[in-house]
Amino acid sequence: MQKEDASPDEIRALFEAHWEGRERIKGSGYKQVERWLHLMDGRTDNQGQVLTSEHTIDAHRQIEQWRTEGRSLEGNWQVCGPTLDDITTRDNIRGVGRMNALAFHPVNPSIIFAGAPAGGLWRSYDGGANWETNTDDFPTLGVSAIAFAPADPAIIYIGTGDRDASDSPGMGVMKSLDSGLTWEFANIGISEYVVGDLAVHPANTDQVVAATSNGIFKTTDGGGTWYQVSNNTQNYKDIAVHPTNPDIIYCTGQGRFWRSEDAGEDWDYINDGIVPSTRMVIAVTPAAPENVYVLSAGTYEYRAFYKSEDSGLNFVEMSDSPNILGWSASGDSDGGQAWYDLALEADPLVVDRVYAGGIRMKRSDDAGATWMDVQDSYLHVDQHALVANPHTDEVWLANDGGIYRYEDNIQWQDMSHGIVTGEIYKIGQSPFDGNHAMNGYQDNGTYLFNGVQWSRGSGGDGFECIYDPNDPDWFFSRSQYG
Repeated sequence: MQKEDASPDEIRALFEAHWEGRERIKGSGYKQVERWLHLMDGRTDNQGQVLTSEHTIDAHRQIEQWRTEGRSLEGNWQVCGPTLDDITTRDNIRGVGRMNALAFHPVNPSIIFAGAPAGGLWRSYDGGANWETNTDDFPTLGVSAIAFAPADPAIIYIGTGDRDASDSPGMGVMKSLDSGLTWEFANIGISEYVVGDLAVHPANTDQVVAATSNGIFKTTDGGGTWYQVSNNTQNYKDIAVHPTNPDIIYCTGQGRFWRSEDAGEDWDYINDGIVPSTRMVIAVTPAAPENVYVLSAGTYEYRAFYKSEDSGLNFVEMSDSPNILGWSASGDSDGGQAWYDLALEADPLVVDRVYAGGIRMKRSDDAGATWMDVQDSYLHVDQHALVANPHTDEVWLANDGGIYRYEDNIQWQDMSHGIVTGEIYKIGQSPFDGNHAMNGYQDNGTYLFNGVQWSRGSGGDGFECIYDPNDPDWFFSRSQYG
């Protein structure tokens, strides 16, 4: 799906051949591929190829041109939701939409930024209690990476595109010089790529390393130009920087671990004690700066957890079971969705305490040797990003339902108030009352709207929504299972 020149028809043929004669079980990844193929309908050119970012940018420029000519494009639209507010609460709905990324202002604890795969960039000025966005006019609404420049936090870089499911096209990096009020592209050399992660040098605001869908890239002029520093064009998704030595950077791509000692100019493939897989994620901690933790997975299931105590030169396998990425709390289920949901964070205070996200959330207090399930009924499934808040040391999470924080590292709290990122498949409107509607959402089921408040109708993925044309008491919805 993330191969640059693959057409949806080619992917569908391979997908159907792979699944022929197999049972389509929960957590197998089948749903996510079907979702992507559905998304690509109407997004291809006459040759069946997915439209490039240049097509999107050209269309965006045309819209801006029409606006300057005074053409009315906006209509009389207002946001209805669903979102968490004073009327619609967690008692009414259980998820506002998928989120991909989180970043905390390095100085001001009140400022937090979050990125959605198809809903733009969101920001909070009150520690995550409320959220707002000013990026609806971005030519791509996928945000998978956010990085404040530590030396000047008014400078922010974001990586565009959807790292985990290709819901939005990648257009390289965008940059703000005014704390996120305005944005410009800073993407020469990477304008066609999804950017899955970013690392800004702590002392140099112009020096940035990017993990992209086509290799590792670096800029030394603040994004004016980017040059490739990896010796291949694999799909890289995760970066971590040594907590006390910014010249040492770690990166993973297509299930392999890479290490740089010169601020990202040159990279060494590390395989001492660590076995290649399909996908890996990395975590480091200021509590033990030389430690590096790596969670390794196949396309679906858990493979192994590794620990290094010498800044990523050598690794020791800590465990290869149970399957912490599956549906089961105990880890006794098969499969998982590691290609789609995989996240890792190390506790900033407690050495060897790590948090791992797959379908469920897990925690280990012994560097991955043993695991406990910390997924409660309150927390949405399918985890995409884990970040430790540098001001409170609490772990925050971006998943298919929104933004959560691990309050006092004991219980999960939904922090999605005001976020509107639900991805709608179908809408139904009552023929008896135009203020009543029913929507089917990716990842978040079917919600009903009575003109004032939202409520949950059914779970799973919501699809077709229909009101009975003759009886106002009857309405129908479908999930991904029919």
